[in-house]
Amino acid sequence: MYRLTRICLIASATLSLLWFLACAPVTHPTAAPPAALPDDAASLLLIAEQAYQFNGPPEAIARSLAAAEKLRRLEPDSERANFLAARAVLWLEEFGGDSLDRRQLAETGYRYALAALAKNDKPAEYHFIAGALLGMQMELALVPKLSDLKTVYDHLSRAIELDVSFEQGAPLRALGMLLIRAPAWPTGVGDPETGLEHLTRAAGLFPSFPANCLYLAEGYLALDRPADAAAPLQKARDLLAKEDWGTPGEVWRKQADKLAARLR
Repeated sequence: MYRLTRICLIASATLSLLWFLACAPVTHPTAAPPAALPDDAASLLLIAEQAYQFNGPPEAIARSLAAAEKLRRLEPDSERANFLAARAVLWLEEFGGDSLDRRQLAETGYRYALAALAKNDKPAEYHFIAGALLGMQMELALVPKLSDLKTVYDHLSRAIELDVSFEQGAPLRALGMLLIRAPAWPTGVGDPETGLEHLTRAAGLFPSFPANCLYLAEGYLALDRPADAAAPLQKARDLLAKEDWGTPGEVWRKQADKLAARLR
């Protein structure tokens, strides 16, 4: 699950300018060196598409990103290249570890997502990725803009209107936790009951995806309902034990352990 659960903790900070979007491609510690990538657009697109596997290792996602960024340099207005780059950035933000420059990565990824949306505002995944990456910018900014919280909400809401199925219900998970954690109107967009409805819907639509169960459990705990959190948390741990979820699974298991400790 993408790290939107903490953005509400900084939502009441003093308004100021965020450090704005970087124009140069990000240097990634696990990315393939430029010499390892071809120079033609068709081959770069193929690598960017095929190297990305949600359960894959960070090295493969970084290679997908490197190919997509090189393709962007050849075709700056390419909708597909911008989407693929933004998608890889979001994965690395969530699962790539702490060695990355996450602030620069989030800013650059958000620029890619906006470039894709400028070409086509219909895909739900474009809105979801834009909302998630802007939320990460808020998380990482020294002084975030409170007005960005509404923009995050709008992106995620639009993603849900269009299609909730991206990454097995990711728009529902993200908006659900945002509504639970954020301050309520007029300060913010918080609405805990609606947030819990989104999390319950995600777990109902995609019950075999561990993150849905994890975040439903976390939602219950945030609302001080530990008895209700026990069942979805156990289901998440059972799913993680039954199947190899790769790098995301390692992150989710740590999250499950932290949630279990809160139940004791």
